[in-house]
Amino acid sequence: MAHFNLDNLSRREFIELGAMASGLIAIGGFDSARADVPTQMPKGKARSVIQLWMAGGPTHIDTFDPKPDAGAGIIGPYKTPANTSVTGMRIGQMLPLLAKQADKYSILRAMTHGSNGHETAAYIVQTGTMPSADLAYPSMGAVVALKRVTDGGYEGPLPPYITLTSPLGRFSEAGFLGAEYRTFSTGGDPSQKGFSVEGMMPPRGVSADRLAGRQALLKSLDDLPPEAAAQRQYREMAQFQARAHTAVRGDASKAFDLNQEADALRDRYGRNRFGQSCLLARRLVEHGVPYITVNMGGW
Repeated sequence: MAHFNLDNLSRREFIELGAMASGLIAIGGFDSARADVPTQMPKGKARSVIQLWMAGGPTHIDTFDPKPDAGAGIIGPYKTPANTSVTGMRIGQMLPLLAKQADKYSILRAMTHGSNGHETAAYIVQTGTMPSADLAYPSMGAVVALKRVTDGGYEGPLPPYITLTSPLGRFSEAGFLGAEYRTFSTGGDPSQKGFSVEGMMPPRGVSADRLAGRQALLKSLDDLPPEAAAQRQYREMAQFQARAHTAVRGDASKAFDLNQEADALRDRYGRNRFGQSCLLARRLVEHGVPYITVNMGGW
């Protein structure tokens, strides 16, 4: 049998080794081939995801994938990558604080695609598929929302997928999953005084008692026949209305109230739209929201 140096495989050796492995499986050697492979992969423990989508930001060479040997014409003035808290991992020299925290994150340097169009490329990254005129695929946030609602039993008063503050392009949609899993966009600027999220606060001048009275009146006038109320779309509408009232009347709206945070903490995050959106995302995680996207910039 041929012997290979697994640390330095040539392309020809890689193909040969792959063919040998395929042959082993084909002749019934699958059990022995997988003897050292765990029968069950460990499950992830993440409860929530905060996705920072910074369109048009610094290049990978300046941040998390420095290439000091690529030449001055490519790397520019940043020629000395910073060593990190993880042995063998280096990142851009302008990120010294992140370098100290490298044991708390992972870097994917092999991910790429073949599109030069910004919106198309964003769609590919967000959905994992090429765009098609026939079918729009859901973004990762919509898929997480679906799984958490259907499999995870998520019943929180806040939407399971929230975007801060405005969606960017087609990739923010729920695609074929339907409007039920579309992201909820807050709009506005959380760094501005008086920031509030439309739909999460009672109308101006309407007290909690008056709001409860309105809900009771609506319920008394709702005289749909039983056969109509039993249909799926009516049940979903009723559930949506109940969650909306719970969000407005309960503690859900407090998740968006940055005034509850200390001024010193707000200053650390930065008194700007992106910084305060990141702090708001943290508050949403603390209130159990499974997936939050923070958008910044754009071409």
